[in-house]
Amino acid sequence: MYYFRLVSAFLNKILLREDEFYHWLSDKVHRDFGHFVDHVLAESRRCGVDTCSAMDNHWKPCIWRCAFCSVDYTIVGKTETFEADVAAFFQLANLTMPSAAHVGVHNNANRRSQGVTRKYFSQLSRDQVWSLYKLYELDFELFGYSTSGYLIN
Repeated sequence: MYYFRLVSAFLNKILLREDEFYHWLSDKVHRDFGHFVDHVLAESRRCGVDTCSAMDNHWKPCIWRCAFCSVDYTIVGKTETFEADVAAFFQLANLTMPSAAHVGVHNNANRRSQGVTRKYFSQLSRDQVWSLYKLYELDFELFGYSTSGYLIN
């Protein structure tokens, strides 16, 4: 599910051209997901081991954006597990969760997101997918995401 962040950036910034700032990149990568991934990977090669000012924040690994490891989190919430995360928060805070907090939209949105992500990733070469995994590997570990369905050994 982590890869949807990259696909979402491509859809919004490149394909749909929602932000004028990215029109140059949309033209450069010919509105093609594989070319966009090549651009992201090229940006990442200009980075250091633990920081990167060369990458756009929309696709920069989260681990490089701020010091997650310097905060002792009790809960890390994700859109994929939104309802369970909210319930855990209320339980830890010893509060009763209001019925309005039970929102079922996330499960359907997650299924759609997974389908869209798999569709775009099916256009990539094995090397591109592996390189993306290596780029985002620490994010996968830190946030507990799986590569299931994306990486083939």
